[in-house]
Amino acid sequence: MMMNNQPDLVTACYIESSFPVMLIYAYRYAYDPEKMLLASANGGGENVSRGAALGALAGAEFGFNKFPPNLVEDLVEKNAILNET
Repeated sequence: MMMNNQPDLVTACYIESSFPVMLIYAYRYAYDPEKMLLASANGGGENVSRGAALGALAGAEFGFNKFPPNLVEDLVEKNAILNET
């Protein structure tokens, strides 16, 4: 979209393009949710929606108690999340 003849510098990234890579990370690190999420985050590219989907998938597979404390302690909404479980 152009405004005032200037290109829009904000672009959206969609899960459709990162979904195949998410499946690769899920398969490759199926034994370790921490390695799975860190590999995805460090993989670059569209890692935000991929990480959110991968985190949901890992949470469903492993359960909350299998996540290392270092991945949980600094969450901004940690208390709200813990109250939902």
